[in-house]
Amino acid sequence: TARNAGGVVSSTHVVTITAAAFPFYDGFEAGSLGAGWSVFTDTQGRVQVSSTYPYSGAYSVLLDSQKEYVYSTASIILTIDLEGQVGVVLDFWWREFDDANHSQDGVFISDDGLTWYQILSFNDGPFSFRQDVIYLDARAEDYGLTFNDHFQIKFQFYDRFSVPYTGYAIDEVRVRPEAVTGVEIGGPTRGNV
Repeated sequence: TARNAGGVVSSTHVVTITAAAFPFYDGFEAGSLGAGWSVFTDTQGRVQVSSTYPYSGAYSVLLDSQKEYVYSTASIILTIDLEGQVGVVLDFWWREFDDANHSQDGVFISDDGLTWYQILSFNDGPFSFRQDVIYLDARAEDYGLTFNDHFQIKFQFYDRFSVPYTGYAIDEVRVRPEAVTGVEIGGPTRGNV
């Protein structure tokens, strides 16, 4: 609910997000965000599923600002059911487009959607795609978080220019069991798994 200066409600929005099932994979090949994803932007922040800079396949997600010189935030948030899971790994590919370093850039986790903890900084990121594998059990434990049926993982950009001058591309996102032996999670397997 938002109120203007006079205290009048200007609009009310209810957003229902269905948590993605575990294990999870999205290479964004549908050309849109799949189940479990939500978007947060402020000011001129922009989230695009685009064919311009994919790591694998035809699409990736781009996070940037759609207007130059306007500092903005752009995030994709995965809500996933991790209740009762152990040995959970976040595995994804990403690259930077000459983004300036900001503490708001990176990957964050939350078990309540209100308080976020950074588990990977995107500062000084790679200019070509790199795979990162993060052991979520250890990181959740670091911050006293509990895996639940609405655990959230956020990929976030903060800066003032658009791709290809600043921003990030995210692709091949997996949330999978730690030990994968002879199990196909889905999606292409290119690079180190």
